[in-house]
Amino acid sequence: MRRLSRRSFAALILAAVLLAGVCVFCVSYAVNAESWVVFPGNPHGYHGQDLSHGAVTDRSGEILMQMEDGRTYAESGELRRATVHLLGDRDGNIPAPAIRRYAARLIGYSPVFGLYGAEDRSAVLEYTVSGKAQMAALTALGQRSGTVFVYNYRTGEILCAVSTPTFDPDAGTPNETEGIYVNRAFGALYPPGSIFKVVTAAVLLEQDPQAEQRIWRCDGTCELSGEQVTCQSAHGDVTLSEALARSCNCAFAQISQSLDRNEMKKAVDRWGVTAPCAFDGYTAPPGRFELPEDSPCDAAWACIGQHTDLVNPCAFARFLGTIAGGGQAAEPYLVKSVGDYHGKTVQTSVTVRPETAAILQEYLANNVKTVYGKEHFPDVTVCAKSGTAEVGEGQTPNANFAGFVLDERYPLAFYVTVENGGSGSTVCAPIAGAVLRACCGVLDGETGG
Repeated sequence: MRRLSRRSFAALILAAVLLAGVCVFCVSYAVNAESWVVFPGNPHGYHGQDLSHGAVTDRSGEILMQMEDGRTYAESGELRRATVHLLGDRDGNIPAPAIRRYAARLIGYSPVFGLYGAEDRSAVLEYTVSGKAQMAALTALGQRSGTVFVYNYRTGEILCAVSTPTFDPDAGTPNETEGIYVNRAFGALYPPGSIFKVVTAAVLLEQDPQAEQRIWRCDGTCELSGEQVTCQSAHGDVTLSEALARSCNCAFAQISQSLDRNEMKKAVDRWGVTAPCAFDGYTAPPGRFELPEDSPCDAAWACIGQHTDLVNPCAFARFLGTIAGGGQAAEPYLVKSVGDYHGKTVQTSVTVRPETAAILQEYLANNVKTVYGKEHFPDVTVCAKSGTAEVGEGQTPNANFAGFVLDERYPLAFYVTVENGGSGSTVCAPIAGAVLRACCGVLDGETGG
């Protein structure tokens, strides 16, 4: 009897160990199964390093890439060049985080049925971008290096994200061009130059109730603690609206001295100007904004958009979308749908005051009307700021142009940079106009407008 009891006890221990092992396996399966399935060494889901299931389309359903026994890109060479930074290349030099992020859905993996349902699933990843807008941006940029980013600040859908230099993934290994593998729209940081004055103006409006009535004097230079901030010309007496339209460095240098520095830093953080954008497997890098305590001149240049300032196109367009949206904007995203997943609109959690947004809408619309010229944007109300960003001694400055469309039909925020391009309004405004026309046409086609 005692022997039987010992055997029963041993059996119970073995059963307990078995049950514990099953529990550990189930938990491990639930936590790790998807990562096991999408591991590139899995022959059931991969052909070499590429997925062996699924396709990627633009927002209209046009095939950008199929993944059956290797990659097959779009038939159009121009479309291939315009989208390679969103799809990745065959050699893996350009990552495609969105495809990696949704690999399990493309393969057809189910936690219950495993990969048995793969052949019965549609396995189509639909991007929010428009192939037409991508090609329009590529044509407008031409042979210049830079980026064009456009997104819907109401829904968060990215309609255009083009990066140059680029190449045709079906034309073999590209020539070694600096930065050819970098997705500048999502992964680059740029000195903002004078487009950052929109941020400084927003902070002033929120700190000073009399900001719109104040006058600043510009004689072409402004001395701060023995150092000079220079302006492109002597603007005389200017209001905040005029200082923004004429991009007056001297006025904004004086404004920088009147701001509460801690509040300025907090506002930049609160509005996400330098915060990273994270969506669909991508994490755009955080920007930079520093206000030196011991150098009023450096602090002035920082508020003007120089010094060590850096911004990411996605994040800055998101900030401008907040102004366009009356104080609130949607977070950008790239994947419209894949399988049973559908991209969702996520509003920003911290906003610009609606009163501030309304004033800046008026100021930025005035910039286009009085300085940049509405001929680039004949059919819509565009609000924008240009920038010429110094990038180093002996180099031509970067040209920047950023803003938004103030129209319920076309809620679009945009950011354009041409590296070493010179004048933002001269070089980038026509690019923005061409791409916005394409984006508006896409939205009209979807709504029947």
